[in-house]
Amino acid sequence: MHDENLNSSKKLFFTALWIDIAVTAIVAMSAFFAIYALKEIQSGALTYSQSLGDSLQFWENFATLTILTLIGVGLALVKWLNSCYRYAKESIGANGFKNEGWTAWAWIVPFINLFKPYQIINEIYKAGAPRYRNPDDWKKESGSGLLLTWWIFWVASHLFMVVAGKVMLSKAPQDDPTIPQALVLLNLQIGVCVLSIVIAVMWFFVANHLTGRLLGRQRLSNDGMGKSMTTPAQSWRSEPTWFSYDGRNKSMPPAPSNIGGVTSAVQSRGPSPVDVAISKAENHPQANQAERGASLNFRLATSQEMKMGEIQRKILIGVGAVVLAMLIYPPYRIHGYGPSSNAVIQSGYAFLFDLPNRATVDVTTLLVQWIGVLIVGAMAFFLLKDK
Repeated sequence: MHDENLNSSKKLFFTALWIDIAVTAIVAMSAFFAIYALKEIQSGALTYSQSLGDSLQFWENFATLTILTLIGVGLALVKWLNSCYRYAKESIGANGFKNEGWTAWAWIVPFINLFKPYQIINEIYKAGAPRYRNPDDWKKESGSGLLLTWWIFWVASHLFMVVAGKVMLSKAPQDDPTIPQALVLLNLQIGVCVLSIVIAVMWFFVANHLTGRLLGRQRLSNDGMGKSMTTPAQSWRSEPTWFSYDGRNKSMPPAPSNIGGVTSAVQSRGPSPVDVAISKAENHPQANQAERGASLNFRLATSQEMKMGEIQRKILIGVGAVVLAMLIYPPYRIHGYGPSSNAVIQSGYAFLFDLPNRATVDVTTLLVQWIGVLIVGAMAFFLLKDK
């Protein structure tokens, strides 16, 4: 059960990473296209037109989707980390984790996010060590030098992206930027995109290694020998008996007790070994307790599945309602007259059937908003999917 949840969380995290890589790659390619177009305009080989301006505006708006994909990756990462801790405690039997409550806040709180996420990853790595025998002996295991190197690179690259973002904001003019200013901003954007893709690819290796390390670890036993632990019900059913008994199927073909009106001699000698074994199985408290627990778990799982399905339907209805609301109340733009016809003199939002005079629907912004809502809705749908 827990191994399925762990694998499911890992797959969801990988899906979020792939979406983020795809969107970031598209943003980087659009920046390359914008640099080429601006250089052509600067050299006089290309003339600015309304269609070119709309295209550049569309890709500029599309770049904002990276914020949404980053949020999706963060949510999937937290879900995977929680699944790792749950598997380490309930399937391996380890305990004594100090950073389990930081799986979400460790990435958000300033200064804390420089070291706390590594402590979380390091705990999960040690919990998957194959040699410790007691529940808290994982603390004595050695960490990974490769993981530490990866984390140093992670911190340095994010510091670079923060500095690059501040430079982009400081160089962004209040009005429309000049071509040289736009080229500087686009080159910084490409650098940030490439670095983001490298970081995402490295997450594949880290998550896959830690997940496999946990799944390959045997469960701790009560005697501390590191062997697979067997429950009392399992040990009772493994004892040699006169026959093979399955506690889930207690129906046995009745033996005839009277043949030709004569009482069987077996009956006169008392209960047979089969009858004794069946009575023992039916009255065994550990077996009954295990069966009652299995029945309760089945009912809880069924109830949870119905609840999750209802939540997913609500998510789909909510996404559809938001998309429809965006269409009814879309963004608009008003362009100037004559030589300034390419300049946007006013923009905003209004009802579709009550747009201001000379206003047109800003289709590029509307499409980007729709895509963002669909991505967030899809991530919420799969995050709540009970596999």
